[in-house]
Amino acid sequence: MTSSREEFAEFVESMERPFWEPIGRYVFRFGMLERRVDSELCTLISLDHDVGVHLLNELDFAVRLQLLRVFARASNHQDEMKKLVADIGLQNEFRNTVVHGPWTAHFSDIDGKGPAWQKFGLSRQHRPKATNITVADLTKNAVEISKLEARLVKLVRAIRSGESAAFTSATDKI
Repeated sequence: MTSSREEFAEFVESMERPFWEPIGRYVFRFGMLERRVDSELCTLISLDHDVGVHLLNELDFAVRLQLLRVFARASNHQDEMKKLVADIGLQNEFRNTVVHGPWTAHFSDIDGKGPAWQKFGLSRQHRPKATNITVADLTKNAVEISKLEARLVKLVRAIRSGESAAFTSATDKI
């Protein structure tokens, strides 16, 4: 005979389970993006990758993103890098929301996008902030990370080769 506590635990797990794999995929992809940022920074500053990725890992991710912008300043690609860094920064904020803090409420359907869990935390201005996260959000953002990686590789390649800045629209179609 199962207790009401066990039944409740099973009920909660049934609401959590659809999110487990998409959260794992998203976090895994974001980790790959972090490594890509480190690798491309090593390329930009001509630092041995085996040593560089370990050194850069000691820096906060936001600092590493700003270094990308710094090393793009001397090129024709400053604006593209600024936009790319901003887009990666948005994914970093989403990742922080997903990974940190409690999952506080479950909704059976949010705006027709299916079930959602709500994360509660503080905004950058230290104001209460609630974020509803669906499986579709996690999936969409995991795909976006792959696009950001591709944009970063192409942009660093262009910076290193001195190509013109007119390739941003082509990379956005990836």
